[in-house]
Amino acid sequence: MIVTLLGAGLVVAGGALVFRAREGAALVLEVWRRPTKRIAEIEPGVVELAGRISAAEEPIDGLSQKGCVAVRTHIRGFSGEGKRRERLGERSVLRASRAALRDESGTCVVDLGDAEVVGDEWVSHAVRVEEVASSWPPWARDLVPPGATHVEVEEAVVPEGADVMITAVTRKQERVEGFYRDARARWELGGSEEMRGLVTVGGQVQLFRRTGGAVAFAVVCGVFLVVQGIATILAGIEL
Repeated sequence: MIVTLLGAGLVVAGGALVFRAREGAALVLEVWRRPTKRIAEIEPGVVELAGRISAAEEPIDGLSQKGCVAVRTHIRGFSGEGKRRERLGERSVLRASRAALRDESGTCVVDLGDAEVVGDEWVSHAVRVEEVASSWPPWARDLVPPGATHVEVEEAVVPEGADVMITAVTRKQERVEGFYRDARARWELGGSEEMRGLVTVGGQVQLFRRTGGAVAFAVVCGVFLVVQGIATILAGIEL
C-alpha cells in the first residue's frame, strides 16, 4: 500500500512539472512561428521586432545595475538561519520607462509598463536586512516582507543600449516629443488586456536558451517521474 501511494505521488509530481512547462513551451513556439519585422514594416496587431533599445525618459536604477530601461526586482524574505530558517513570503515589482526601439529602418516607441522581462539575471545570496536596509532605496525596502531578518534578491534587467527582441501590440502614435517623424505613420508598442508585451535581451537566441532549456529540463524530469511512479505502482500491486 505504501509503495503504491509513493508511486502515485511520483506520478502527480511528474505530471505537475510537465503541466507547468506547457506555458514556457507555448511562449517559445509562439515566438518561433512569428516572423521578425523591421520597424518600417509595422502593421496593426501583434508584431515582433528586433533592435537597440534606449530610455525615452530617465533611466532606471536597480539594485544590481544602474542606467537601465527596465528592471524586475524579486525579493524573498526569511526569518532566522540554518534549521530555524522560515520563509515569510516574496514580493516583486517591475520598474520600467517608456523606451525607443531603433533598427536600420526607423524608430518606434515602446511602453514597458506591464511587460514580461527576460533580461540579464542577477541573483544575490541571503543577506541580513539590517545590513542592506540603510543603502537600499525606499521602493526596495517596501518589498521586504514584514518580520524578515534575511532576504534573497533576483533581478532581471534590460540595460540601456541593449539589443533586444520585443513582442507587443501596436498602437498608432500621433506625436512623440524627442523623436524624429518617420516617413510612415508613427507607432507605439505595448501590452493589451489579452496579451502582455515581451522584451528579451539578446533576442530569440537568448530566449530559446533561457526558456527553452528550462522547459526541456522540466519535461524530461516530469516524464521520468511519471514513468518511475507508474513502475512503482505496478511493483506495489504485485507485492
